[in-house]
Amino acid sequence: RETQTFEIIDDVAHMKSEIGLLFYNDFNRPVLEKLIHTNELTFTELFTAHPHIFIGKTHPLANKEVWQAEDFAEETWVTYPVPDDMLDLYRQVLKPKGINPPRRTTELTIALIQLVASRRGIATVPYWAALPYLEKGYVVARKITEEGLYSNLYAAIRKEDVNLAYIEDFHQTI
Repeated sequence: RETQTFEIIDDVAHMKSEIGLLFYNDFNRPVLEKLIHTNELTFTELFTAHPHIFIGKTHPLANKEVWQAEDFAEETWVTYPVPDDMLDLYRQVLKPKGINPPRRTTELTIALIQLVASRRGIATVPYWAALPYLEKGYVVARKITEEGLYSNLYAAIRKEDVNLAYIEDFHQTI
């Protein structure tokens, strides 16, 4: 459910889920803050994700350790179906350089990784999301710019549930 922010918030607010995981950035901040307040939820930072570029292991640039904006220009970029401004790579790296690579979308991480492994595109997801596929050797991960990319992941929790033991355990585990 990587692309279903509104549904995730609604599920938590109406007790279909105990916790919802959300990416929070300057683009979606005003909308998320309003939704969190309206639904009487609290927003807790969990951790910082470090998106990398994932490419097929036989890709011509597979050995390049750090990718720059120009390296993306001719590549098909596989993303989740979200607005461009929600994509850290686009907002922080590509847009400032005027680069907008060809795009393909999918809602499922496994489909995204399969497209990358078969060299039908490249993708940017948090490292942990692709770790099982990296360990199996399906794809390789490369850093994006010398500085790297960073995104904060937050949990939406009902205010009355914040101090429940299992919620606190989840937060400590993450």
